[in-house]
Amino acid sequence: MIYKVLDDNKQFQSFHIDMEDFFDVMDDAIGEVTAMQFSQNNVELSPHWEPLKITYVQNEDCGDAIPDIRIWHGASLILSEKAMNVLRSMIESYGEILPATCEGKPHFIFNCRTLVDADEAQSKRKMSEGYFMSVESLAFPASMEANLFKTPFENNQSIFCDNELKDVVETNGLGGVYFGTDLTAFM
Repeated sequence: MIYKVLDDNKQFQSFHIDMEDFFDVMDDAIGEVTAMQFSQNNVELSPHWEPLKITYVQNEDCGDAIPDIRIWHGASLILSEKAMNVLRSMIESYGEILPATCEGKPHFIFNCRTLVDADEAQSKRKMSEGYFMSVESLAFPASMEANLFKTPFENNQSIFCDNELKDVVETNGLGGVYFGTDLTAFM
């Protein structure tokens, strides 16, 4: 089974990265426009990376629990040190692990770089004047073997995982995300 990884806003605070700080690091190397669209364009960040500071933010109508995992910039993850210790061996081959800090503690950004093509026979997207708008249905080939990935079918805007990764997150009590079965759900 494949799941869409989604933020659990009901129970957990959000992580926040000042995008100006991110652009300051990336602008000279890859440019601000490319930096804004790094996930959609599957851009490698590690050659230019400088550790960023992350903060917790309790948004209105959100829980106050401290998260271990949250989504950042669509198809990237922010992971606590605990989450990284649990997940590193499962995810490191699917993208880049970039250092960061949150309230003085080690944290990590996982820039997912693994792309999996959708099963075109079972997937449908909505286009308008030649531009991608949304996904109406989404399925992946049964033979797919990635634990964590994004798909060009929806412009690499979301992150997906398999049962194995979901089970490890849940078994280890890593909070901050949930796993949706509706692969077309928005947030």
